[in-house]
Amino acid sequence: MKKIIIILLVVVLFSCSKNVESGRSSRNSISDVQKESEVNTEQEDNTEQEEIKEDSKEIEETQEDEESVDEEVDENVIRDDIKSAIDSYETFIDEYCEFMKKYSENSSDMSLLLDYAQFLSKYTEMSNEFEALEKGLTLAEANYYLQVMSRCNQKILEIN
Repeated sequence: MKKIIIILLVVVLFSCSKNVESGRSSRNSISDVQKESEVNTEQEDNTEQEEIKEDSKEIEETQEDEESVDEEVDENVIRDDIKSAIDSYETFIDEYCEFMKKYSENSSDMSLLLDYAQFLSKYTEMSNEFEALEKGLTLAEANYYLQVMSRCNQKILEIN
């Protein structure tokens, strides 16, 4: 009987020790999972921070590029697109002056009224474009602009 009790005790102790070990391993597994989750979270945070740093660097580089482009504009040079816009305005004024001469010679011609409406519309568009241009002119462009505007004003005064 002693042998049976001893055998039973050994079996019970053996099974208890297995349960204790499996409990430890499951506790270890849970803590391992928690640690792994914390590591993953830290890695994700680091990745996000790196992405934010990269984005801010790109923004700074873009701003520096834009500033360098602004700095590269020579104040003594007239850009082609600006010159073209100013010249087209002078051409428009020339056409308008010719129209006004015709109108003063024959103010009863109804077809001239349609032309006049078109000139008003075109003049509004040109004025809006010039308001946008005036903000970013170089010194040379501003000088050219003033010369052309002076000629245009003189032409308009000659009509009246």
